[in-house]
Amino acid sequence: MNPNLQRALLLAEQGRHEMALPYFQQCLGDEPANAHAHAAFALSLARLEKLDDAEAHAREAIHLQPDASMPYYALAFVLDDRNRFVEAASVIEQAIRLEPDEPMYWALLAGIRGQQERWHEALEAADNGLQHDPTHPGCVNLRGLALQMTGRRREAVATTDAALARDPENPMSHFTRGMALLEGGQRQEAMYHFRECLRLDPNFEPAREGIVDALKAANPLYRPILKFSFWLARKGSTWGMILPIGLWVLVQVGRNVAESNPELAPYIDPFIYAYIAFIALTWLGPHIFDFVVMVHPLGRHAMPTARKRAAWVIFAMAVSGSGLLLTYLLWSWPLGLFIGVPCLFLTIPVSGVFRTRKGWPSTVMKLIAAGCVGLVLLTFLLLVVLTDAKKFVSMWEASLWACAIASWVTIFLAPVTPKR
Repeated sequence: MNPNLQRALLLAEQGRHEMALPYFQQCLGDEPANAHAHAAFALSLARLEKLDDAEAHAREAIHLQPDASMPYYALAFVLDDRNRFVEAASVIEQAIRLEPDEPMYWALLAGIRGQQERWHEALEAADNGLQHDPTHPGCVNLRGLALQMTGRRREAVATTDAALARDPENPMSHFTRGMALLEGGQRQEAMYHFRECLRLDPNFEPAREGIVDALKAANPLYRPILKFSFWLARKGSTWGMILPIGLWVLVQVGRNVAESNPELAPYIDPFIYAYIAFIALTWLGPHIFDFVVMVHPLGRHAMPTARKRAAWVIFAMAVSGSGLLLTYLLWSWPLGLFIGVPCLFLTIPVSGVFRTRKGWPSTVMKLIAAGCVGLVLLTFLLLVVLTDAKKFVSMWEASLWACAIASWVTIFLAPVTPKR
């Protein structure tokens, strides 16, 4: 083997990918047709987020040696990083056809199926990999995660127990066990495993999210929200879109029934109020509880910056809007109503900015949120300039409808994972 390639592979195995790059380049300068070097170089480049170069080298490796499995694994790894899951699954399946007894390939397929929310297929892929190596860490951890996501939490805990017994220094095993324990209501035990995960891998952001959720779970008001989020995660993003739409349709039907049958209103109105409370809690509750958790030193340290920013913004808007609305209810101050209600409604598109993933979905929501804010400001500007109450009320209602429509856009954009 080329000595430069040996050094590069050793450094890559140690996670020192930046230092490995010059050795890969020197090796390829000596042996430009070395498919294995191209594939390994692609993997290091992918871990350094140099995805265009990584894909180019992986495809070159396949071109040079189309009957070898490793180049296909490298390309599938890069495509998975680029969120091109359908292509990545197809490519890794080709690697498995060439070398079906390599558990690393099955682990990658399981991870891709998990990204696609096809958890039963992820579990099947992980089990296939474990048939060839019962202790493979990637397959074991993905099996535990897939068991949890298919509702088999006790089996997930048992799987991660066995994984940690074999390798107590594996951060992913700690994270997977932490998630299973958190879903089961064992938040203190979950917190321990999330902290261990961060001790072993300080850059593992999902563990930070887990610590924040475990801290919030101390509040009995948040626990139903957390349980609902776990249930919804198991059901998949499709349910995340269907459920709000279905409930909204039921509410509209209920309102129509109550209008045509006033005697039924006392039975239907509580359902409508419960729906409003449910939407408020699931939409704004996580941000409000994030703000509360920031008081805790560990929560403040663990919470990602984006979540802190979202918590501050949404909490400030919710408190301001509620305070203004209260002045209307207590002292009949009209501006309390006309300013407070839009302020509360604007939390919908603004929270949508933080709910969508980085890339074009977030950009679209930023534009929508800016448009809603602009429409609200224009409404009050027209009131000052025109002093026309009817036009003001029409524009005011239009701005509220714009915010409401933004919530539907967020529902469809939140599950989207943009390609990189």
